[in-house]
Amino acid sequence: FLLDALLDQSSETIPSDLDDSERFEYFVFDQILKDFDLSESELRYGQISGGDDGGIDGLFTLMDGTLIREDTDIGLHKSSGTVDLYIIQCKRGMSFQEGVFDKIARAFKDLFDLAGSNSGQTIRYNSALLACAGLFCKCFKELAAPFPTLRISVIYATKGDTRESHKKVHAAISGLRSQIESMYSKAEVDIRLLGARELYELAKQRRKT
Repeated sequence: FLLDALLDQSSETIPSDLDDSERFEYFVFDQILKDFDLSESELRYGQISGGDDGGIDGLFTLMDGTLIREDTDIGLHKSSGTVDLYIIQCKRGMSFQEGVFDKIARAFKDLFDLAGSNSGQTIRYNSALLACAGLFCKCFKELAAPFPTLRISVIYATKGDTRESHKKVHAAISGLRSQIESMYSKAEVDIRLLGARELYELAKQRRKT
C-alpha cells in the first residue's frame, strides 16, 4: 500500500507517456540509481522496451558515475577508476521467480562475453538490449589497460516481500553469481532482490549532491 502511494506521489516526476509497467520500471531505476543523479533522458536511455529483452528491463553502464551512451567519448575516461554495470528486472507482481535469473544468466553469457561478439544475437535479443550491452563491452575493452574497478549489480524488483522468496530463487542467484564471476573474475558482484519494503526505504533516502 505504501509503495503504491509513493508511485502515485511520484507521478509528476515520471514521464506521462509511459504505461503502468514502464512507470514502475522508471520508478525502480530512479531509486536504484539516485546517487548518480541521472536525468530523465538518461534513465530512459537504459530502459529496454519491447520483447526479446533477455529478462532485462534496464541496463546501464557508468564510468566514474557518468552514464555511457553511444555519443560518449570513452577516451576522456582512460584513467577511469570505476566501471559500474547495472542489470535490472522489474515486475509488478507480488512474488519472485527463479526463472528471471535463469533468463538473465543466458543473456549475460550471450551478450557479455568479451572474447566473442553479440552480432549473432540479433534474432534472440532486441536492438535496445544489444546496443546497451555492446556499449558495456566496448567501454570495458577500451579501459582494460588501466585496470579499472568493475562492479556488476543485478537487481530484481517486485512489489513482493523478499522475506518470503523461495529457496529456488536463492539457488538461481548463486548460479548466476558463479557464472558472472567465472567470466569476470575480478569483478565485485552484487545480486539483490528488492521488494516493496526495500523500495520504500530507498525512496525515503535523500539524493546525494
